[in-house]
Amino acid sequence: DPAQMDPERRQWLEGALASVVSAGPSETEILKAALVQLKTHGDSAPDLAGETNTLNEEDSDVLDKAFQQIIYLIEDVDHAKDLIPLEGISVITQYLHHSNSGLLQLACEAVATASQNNPACQEAFLPSLPRLLAVVDDSALPDGARVKGLYAVSCLTREYEPGLRELLKSDGLSVLLHC
Repeated sequence: DPAQMDPERRQWLEGALASVVSAGPSETEILKAALVQLKTHGDSAPDLAGETNTLNEEDSDVLDKAFQQIIYLIEDVDHAKDLIPLEGISVITQYLHHSNSGLLQLACEAVATASQNNPACQEAFLPSLPRLLAVVDDSALPDGARVKGLYAVSCLTREYEPGLRELLKSDGLSVLLHC
């Protein structure tokens, strides 16, 4: 019974609980901050339509860290679903067109991670399926980016009928046969 607890011990426990509760930002706040990093540093990055300027090392590190945080957090299906109201879908999909193959690879991995067995995210990311198929089909890209693109295609179509229909409509089977 808390009322019978030694006052000193009770004060210590209350302090310990308070420090755990206020230990730092929530995972949703971390996800928001990482998306802001992608949006902010992406605006100063090379043209997402394919300009071949290189990122400076600082921006590259910030973007890589932001993607790593996002990918880690969206392993949890609830955080993956948080991408939808946080407008993270559009932030991530812009990097599917990035000239930096490392960032393209991370964007593909984020799409795959969020979409795996998650119909809400499969639906949200489904418009990016043709671009993902183009990544898989582009032999000029590094194998890592193409493999992550294939992973994303798999996650967008697995156990999701609209994804399978879009795959067939986009001639995805021929792409998959050639990869």
